[in-house]
Amino acid sequence: MVLPPLHMPIRSCDHFTSAPLDPIPLGVDTATDDTLHWDPSGPGDHLLIVNTTGGGGTAAARNVVEQCRTRGWQVIAADGKYDLYGLDSAANISFLGRPGDGFADPAWAQCMAAVVIAHRLFTARSAAARRGERVPNSPVLLVLTEFGGMVQQWHNQLPNHDVRELLDLIDEVRRGGGAVRCHVLMLPGSGHRWQAPRGWGRLCTQMFLGDLCARDAVPYTDTPVLKMGRGQRAGRGALVVPGEDGGRIRAIRGFYTYAPGSKLDGDGRTTGVAEQWEAFKAAVSDTTPALHPRLRLDPIAAGFPDIAACLWSELRRLPLATVPVS
Repeated sequence: MVLPPLHMPIRSCDHFTSAPLDPIPLGVDTATDDTLHWDPSGPGDHLLIVNTTGGGGTAAARNVVEQCRTRGWQVIAADGKYDLYGLDSAANISFLGRPGDGFADPAWAQCMAAVVIAHRLFTARSAAARRGERVPNSPVLLVLTEFGGMVQQWHNQLPNHDVRELLDLIDEVRRGGGAVRCHVLMLPGSGHRWQAPRGWGRLCTQMFLGDLCARDAVPYTDTPVLKMGRGQRAGRGALVVPGEDGGRIRAIRGFYTYAPGSKLDGDGRTTGVAEQWEAFKAAVSDTTPALHPRLRLDPIAAGFPDIAACLWSELRRLPLATVPVS
């Protein structure tokens, strides 16, 4: 992995116009050291990160979240495996839902709430666009980490038709969200070969990391991932950008980015991490202003003690409440 350059945080939503969104840096080309980006205004307007355990997927997801939130994006996250630890109170993290004590805890409903909130924003924006009304220019990012385990838990807790409806909400955002600047970052995690919807990645920018082989990419892309191979180091892999002739592929080394809650593991895998993280924290992470209110579903207003007491059909109808930016 390599360390990202510093950038200026976005100070106002006035930064966003009808022009294309700023591309999000993901890492560098292993052959040229050129910075490689995810272009949310391009053909792969969502991002799929597929990796093996220890392959660098969590670091890549944290990099994307930190790059987006410090660029003024509104982040709604369903964090299935504490990949986003420490980001709960960070600016522009409008909602972060996760199981409270593993998937046995009733708070697993918080992950479903994140999907509902993001879909609510997408629906409102889409309806405004159809009516010819102004749609907010600031982008929204729905983050789904450890999606495989999350779906497995939903299957354990919910009737099949409820799970299908929940997945349909995510797919609806994927199919239509780019037009209204609602984007999805998915990290399938465990069970990725069967949990991520087949073909889901073919309309996304795809990042394959770690000890994967070319056939591991088959469920997600039509582009032969020729530069992958067994035994790759963490953070190294392939970046596939959809487009003409099936897409473009580049060999990538992912960024190892500081984010609130990050801690050095002391393995010394990258020289100068402590110094660069301190600089990134001071110049970027700590100076990012909150541009968006925090969001939550309000079960009390609907007569429920908490979200975990709601059935899926009830949770979907809960009113959306906001906490103003301080």
